[in-house]
Amino acid sequence: SAYKILLYRQHSAALKLERLNARIRYLPSMDNEEYPLAIHLTIDQRWNGTRQDMELVPRLLGLSTIELHHAQVDDDLIAQLESIYTLTGIRLKKCSITDTCIRHLSQFDSLNEVEILYCPVGPGCFASLAEFRRLSSLRLIGTDVAPSNADLLEQRLAATVDIRRGAF
Repeated sequence: SAYKILLYRQHSAALKLERLNARIRYLPSMDNEEYPLAIHLTIDQRWNGTRQDMELVPRLLGLSTIELHHAQVDDDLIAQLESIYTLTGIRLKKCSITDTCIRHLSQFDSLNEVEILYCPVGPGCFASLAEFRRLSSLRLIGTDVAPSNADLLEQRLAATVDIRRGAF
């Protein structure tokens, strides 16, 4: 069936990502489950793959959370993640993203937690930040977004907002 093919493609992508030192947590397997569903992905400094290898990430259709801590992560990769309809949380740290990334993230209907740490996003992303639909938590640490914008964003988003220029 088509669903089984999707599960196979997802599982094959997960195995390749794991061989390249991505860490993946799976949904606890059910009886007769041939291909477990990935629900959490972490790519950090241990990653041994290329930027092209990261293009396997959007195949993990069951992901609920993603942590990407690598300079190879860019705006184009983030835009591709929109196909993961189950994604509720994303954490980006020391990535090569720009203000454009925030615009892409604001289009994700299912996101409710966003953390961006030590990435080169700045005041140009403020309008995109205000467009998030279901956000309950937003953390921007070590970015160029002014902490004075936190109160305004909290009102617009009805979310918990933590904006700091420096350390945690």
